[in-house]
Amino acid sequence: MPDISAGNSTRPTQAQLAANAPARGDDRRAGPPREGPALLQGLLVCGKCGQLMTVNYHRRCNGTLVPDYSCQLEGIATGTAPCQNMAGAGIDAAVADFVLDALTPLAIQAAITVSCELADRAADADRIRATHVERARHAADAARRRYLAVDPGNRLVADALEADWNQRLRDLNDAQDDYDRARRGTSPGLSDAQTERIRALASDLPALWRDPATPMRERKRLIRLLVTDVTLLKTSEHINIALRLTGGQEHSLSIPRPRTAWEQHTTPPETIAIIGEVVADHLLDEAVAILNGRGLTGGWGKPFTINSLRHLCRARNIPALRDRLRADGMLTREELAQQLGVHRATISQWRREGLITGRRVDGRGEYLFHPDQQAPDAPRGRKTVRPA
Repeated sequence: MPDISAGNSTRPTQAQLAANAPARGDDRRAGPPREGPALLQGLLVCGKCGQLMTVNYHRRCNGTLVPDYSCQLEGIATGTAPCQNMAGAGIDAAVADFVLDALTPLAIQAAITVSCELADRAADADRIRATHVERARHAADAARRRYLAVDPGNRLVADALEADWNQRLRDLNDAQDDYDRARRGTSPGLSDAQTERIRALASDLPALWRDPATPMRERKRLIRLLVTDVTLLKTSEHINIALRLTGGQEHSLSIPRPRTAWEQHTTPPETIAIIGEVVADHLLDEAVAILNGRGLTGGWGKPFTINSLRHLCRARNIPALRDRLRADGMLTREELAQQLGVHRATISQWRREGLITGRRVDGRGEYLFHPDQQAPDAPRGRKTVRPA
C-alpha cells in the first residue's frame, strides 16, 4: 500500500478526512457539510447547557424546507423536553448577513495587517527558539570535548564529565523537540498571491454566496472557514447569537424571536375591539358585511364569514347581540307568552302586526322582546289564542 502521507496531492484529502472524522464518537464536532438548507449544521452550541445542537427540518405550506435547531441530547437520555428549540431560518440569515458585511475591503485589510504582525512575532519567537537550540548544541559539543580530553585513568573525573555530557544531550533533545513542536503548530505566513486572493474575496464572496447555482454544501464550507461556532440562547422575545470567528474574535447578535403560527395568524387587538363594537348592535350577518366593507380581515388575512366571526367571538369571549340583549333583560317569545298568558304563536302574530316590539337576534328569525309590554286589545272578530 502506498504511503498516503507522502506527496502534496493527498494533503487536501487528508485535511478533509480529518475535518470529517470528529463527527463520530463522543467528542462530536461539525462533521461533514451536508446538502440540507441548515447553514449552521454542526456549528451550534446551546447557550443553556453547552451541548451541541442538532438539526431537524419541517416543510412549510408552500413546500419550502426550513431547519429547526434544538438541544435534545439530554432530553433523549432522560425522556424530558428539549433544552431549547427554535426556528433556524432567521438565525441562518442573520449569521450570513453578518459574515458578508464583515468581509469588507477595509476589514480584510485590517485582518491582513494583523496576520502580518502575528507572522512577524512568530518569526521572532522562532529565532529565539532556534537560538536556544544552538546554545544547547554548543553546550553539548563542549561537554563532549571535555569528556574526550580527560585522562581515562581518572575515573571519577571521567564519570562526572560523562554525566554532564549526557545532561547536555538531554537538554539539546528537549530544546529541539520544543522547536519542532512550535514549528509544526505555526502556520506559514501569507504569500503575495494569497493576499491578493483574499482582497478579491471581499467582492467575490457576496456574489458567489447569492448565486442560485452555488450549492448549499459549498455555502456551509465557506461559513466554516470563517466561523468556529455559534452559541444560541432564546429568551421570551429575542434570540441571542454569540459568534466565535476563526481568528478568535467574538461577536454578539440579537434577532427577534420568530412568532409561532398562532401568533402570526392571531387577529390584531384593534380588530377585536372593532368587532366588539359592531356585534354589540348588529347581527352576525350584518356585522360580517360591515367588517368586510371596512376592509378588515381575520388572522389569516381572509374576509370574515358568519361562521368565522361566530368562532372568533366564542374564542375571544365577545358576547353576541342575543347575549347582550338578554343581559339587558329582554324576554324570549316563550317568556313573554307566559307573562301575558297567551300562546307563543300569538306573540309572533302580535309582533308581525306591530302590536308589540321585539328585535331579531339571529339569522333564523328568532326575536327577543322588550319587557313590561301589555297585551293589546283584540279587535272584533279575532280570537286571542290562550295557552291550553
